[in-house]
Amino acid sequence: MAINFDKLPQENPFSLPEPGLYKATIEDAEMRHNKNDATKPPYLNMKYKLTDMQGKSKGVMFDIIAESDSSVVGYKIARFCRACGLPLQGSIELSDLAKIVKNKEILVDVKIDDSDKRYVKAVVD
Repeated sequence: MAINFDKLPQENPFSLPEPGLYKATIEDAEMRHNKNDATKPPYLNMKYKLTDMQGKSKGVMFDIIAESDSSVVGYKIARFCRACGLPLQGSIELSDLAKIVKNKEILVDVKIDDSDKRYVKAVVD
């Protein structure tokens, strides 16, 4: 295939969503293990399809919930479960949560994380 240098994009077609509130459909949710450190606990990796409040597509983003006893992680899990309409009683494994959240529609507050200047990303606030 010939490359036409006259028609190559001059700007990056990838863009981050603007900070703000979005509707998010959980397109995928699966447990994963850290590839670089097998001693770290598994985590729930989710792919969200974002739309604005008028239903216009705003791309995709990924979110992670790690297995942890941290109160910060517990707070994130509680907010996530409320957003999904799941009851907050009893107990459940994070791996089971992965099975029941697919295709749920939630609201997410997106912010831009630029703490690592090499890899600026959109994250759930």
